[in-house]
Amino acid sequence: EINNPINGVRNCIYAIRGDLDNHEQTTSYLELMDEGLSSASGVIDKLLGFARKQQTDPGPVNLNDAVQAVQRLVEFNLNRKGIRLEMDLDPQLPEVLADRQLIQEVMMNLLLNAIDAEQQDGLIRVTTRQETDRIQLVVQDFGSGIAPGILDQIFDPFFTTKKTGEGTGLGLSICLSIVQATGGTLEATSTAEEGTCFTISLPVLTVTEPATKPEVSKP
Repeated sequence: EINNPINGVRNCIYAIRGDLDNHEQTTSYLELMDEGLSSASGVIDKLLGFARKQQTDPGPVNLNDAVQAVQRLVEFNLNRKGIRLEMDLDPQLPEVLADRQLIQEVMMNLLLNAIDAEQQDGLIRVTTRQETDRIQLVVQDFGSGIAPGILDQIFDPFFTTKKTGEGTGLGLSICLSIVQATGGTLEATSTAEEGTCFTISLPVLTVTEPATKPEVSKP
């Protein structure tokens, strides 16, 4: 979770070096770099908080906004492989109660995994929708898929199919813990040679109406 935003910053540096005279692009990438470093710093704060058994900082979160914020951070990774990110976001999506930083870490992890799974010039589809009293966020790739024999192991700590040095096997395990701590579920389905679909389901934020004072009739 710390390496992902740091790699995003490194990608921005490479892009700036490749076109030093493009001041508009440089300004845009500098903003992304600042956002990425703030994200990494936020992760460290959360880790220290967990070590001290501190509470997270839940609040109203619009998943559409969170998806779009993460999209900017992985845009370089998408462009490098020529992957098209197709987003179908419900404009009327209610908010959920969650820690914004942690939810964005989950989205970042799922998107980067999808990018790794996709072939050159592939497609990733992100969908948000409301299902009765829950909000669903779906991240779907159309890559090689996950073998049926290991699908039930992908959320286990330290389990990874990536080469040594490319993954720790903690990403999905952390994602599952974050989603469950938010009162949600994280499920995966996959078909060999057709792709993988991750679905996050979170409860809709319930707003408690303030109690109204009874009217007092005048004599």
